[in-house]
Amino acid sequence: NEQNNNKTIYEYSIQESEKQWPQRDDQLIIVDVLGREVFRQLAKSSSVEINIQNLPTGLYFLKVFRKNSSVDTAKFLKK
Repeated sequence: NEQNNNKTIYEYSIQESEKQWPQRDDQLIIVDVLGREVFRQLAKSSSVEINIQNLPTGLYFLKVFRKNSSVDTAKFLKK
């Protein structure tokens, strides 16, 4: 779903579709294929919009760090 050069990453874009994320107070981090952090945000709700307009074209990984120390990861392609 794309609006105003923003991307919304929905639950179904994740390989394990039963996962619900993010949750309040989860740490969201986007890294590029070289492992460089390009974005960090604390989730304030279960609906988070991330503006990726300024990211160069390429493959990225969204990592969701949970309060229980687990980490969920989804990859996405910025065109």
